[in-house]
Amino acid sequence: LLRKEQFAGLRDAVNTLPARRREVVSLRYFAELHNHEIAQVLGIDERTVGSTLSRALDELQRLLSTSDTSGSNEQVDRG
Repeated sequence: LLRKEQFAGLRDAVNTLPARRREVVSLRYFAELHNHEIAQVLGIDERTVGSTLSRALDELQRLLSTSDTSGSNEQVDRG
C-alpha cells in the first residue's frame, strides 16, 4: 500500500513539471531511454537533455521533500 502511495505521489509531482521536463523524465525513467535516445526523439541536443533532466530531478526532490509527511528524507534516484 505504501509503495502505491509513493508512486502516486511521484506521478503527481512529475505531472506538475513544465512540459519539457515532464517529457524528459518520462522518457528517461518510464520509457527507460538513454539521454542520446531522448535527444533524438525530442530533436534536441544531448547536453540539453542532461541539463533538463538535472533541473527536473532537483525540482522533484524539492516537491517530494516538501510533501513528505513521514519525516523521511528520501532522495530522487538519478540513476
